[in-house]
Amino acid sequence: EVIHSGTAGFVGLTSRGRAQARGTGHLAIGRDEIVFVRLAPRRTLRIARERVDVVDTTRSHLGKAVGHHLLRVAFRDEAGAADVVAFDVGRDTRPWEEALATG
Repeated sequence: EVIHSGTAGFVGLTSRGRAQARGTGHLAIGRDEIVFVRLAPRRTLRIARERVDVVDTTRSHLGKAVGHHLLRVAFRDEAGAADVVAFDVGRDTRPWEEALATG
């Protein structure tokens, strides 16, 4: 079941460093997982909701900044290592934060 979804910009994964490219795609918040499908190059990121530690907002991530807040998700990968991903979901992050608080 999808709680909230829409277009988002991938700003990057902390574990992959500053050199990675941003990309536009589709972000979906489900009851069990967060899924982002980047359009080009086509890649899928899946994060189990049970592995999410913190959801908040930030003005920059990996040295990349926009004129509004980014949605930031801190989580543990499948090996248990801490990582952080940020998405540009537009100026109003509240619906995304509320969707991630649900479940």
